[in-house]
Amino acid sequence: MHKEILNSMISQLKVLVVSAIKYSRRGRRTIENRNLSIEKERQVKLILIDKTSDQMKFPFALWTRDAMNSELLIKFMVCLTKDARRKVFLILDNLCVHHSKKVTKWLEEHKKQIALLYLSSYSTELNPDEYLNGNFKNEVNYGTPIRKRDDLKKNTRSFMRTRVKQSAHVRSYLRHPKVAYAV
Repeated sequence: MHKEILNSMISQLKVLVVSAIKYSRRGRRTIENRNLSIEKERQVKLILIDKTSDQMKFPFALWTRDAMNSELLIKFMVCLTKDARRKVFLILDNLCVHHSKKVTKWLEEHKKQIALLYLSSYSTELNPDEYLNGNFKNEVNYGTPIRKRDDLKKNTRSFMRTRVKQSAHVRSYLRHPKVAYAV
């Protein structure tokens, strides 16, 4: 009698197990039980995909050494601090414009938003910009020689646009032991 009950239970269990094991796609269907709207889901995916820190987004502007002046530096610092959620620490070399009276006055008025840190004089190996500059000079000088100023501008913009899209490459400038302080 126990044997019959046991066999009956086993056969019922087999039916349950077979019905429970279905080979189907995992996860929910594309529209079924959606917690987020399609637009919100797209935004969340973009946030998850974009793991690049804001510092590496790398917007750029081109200017010559002669064009760099106090007004331009202040405009740059305004852009840096405008959307910052915390105090910005900007590392600069010792170009005389960086120490001008206008810049110093502006910094005094905005000291809660931004602080400047200066590199030692003649310490190019400590300046992450110099790694970018070296990379740039190698790329621009490769291939056909540049004969006109407009060609140099065009090549420079092209190089910088490429670097904007290569945040991992830009991050590599900061991996050098002498530049690790900047991260």
